[in-house]
Amino acid sequence: MTTRTQIFKLLRSLYLDRENAWMAGVCAGLADRFDVDVNILRALTAAAAWFMTLPVVMLYALAAFLLSDKPLEPRNPRDERNFWRTRNHHRSF
Repeated sequence: MTTRTQIFKLLRSLYLDRENAWMAGVCAGLADRFDVDVNILRALTAAAAWFMTLPVVMLYALAAFLLSDKPLEPRNPRDERNFWRTRNHHRSF
């Protein structure tokens, strides 16, 4: 059973991805956060909006208003350190 704390923790981990957004970045942020293909999530959202227009549009607008932008820091700092360690720091022009 999920507790209220777990639900709030999940909600705080959601964000908008404006870099890959078509509209406000809600679907792109959710797809990035849950590691799902963004096009599948957009198609599901469009289908849901077709059948339940008002609730889906209201939830999308609420999410676009309440969610913050994608964090600049990676979810796992160790991944970032490993990424930069594997890069060639000497550029040749």
